[in-house]
Amino acid sequence: MDDGKPIVGPTELQAQANLLSVLQLVGAALTTLAADVTGRVAKIRDRGVVRLIECADAPLAKLIANDPRTQMSREAGWPVDWSGLDPERNTEASIASLRGDNGLLRDLLGSLVGR
Repeated sequence: MDDGKPIVGPTELQAQANLLSVLQLVGAALTTLAADVTGRVAKIRDRGVVRLIECADAPLAKLIANDPRTQMSREAGWPVDWSGLDPERNTEASIASLRGDNGLLRDLLGSLVGR
């Protein structure tokens, strides 16, 4: 108070209270976001580099697909049956994947993987 008058009026006090409320809401939202990101990051594992190999020769592709040395996915419990691979669908999916759309490739591989 200065000369009996308040330094901050009711309008300024209300503005400060509103700002405090907004900051509390933002803080709660950031806390939730941080918890969500932390939870999601815990579910991600870097498995290293993966190579996708295309083979234009069907007999060779079958030989490679059935060679136990190339069946890491089978050992992990995800056998892949490459005999059902449609070359045209594979080309379309590969091109789409190179352009950033992995949906077709995901569907293609999903149709080849058994459990």
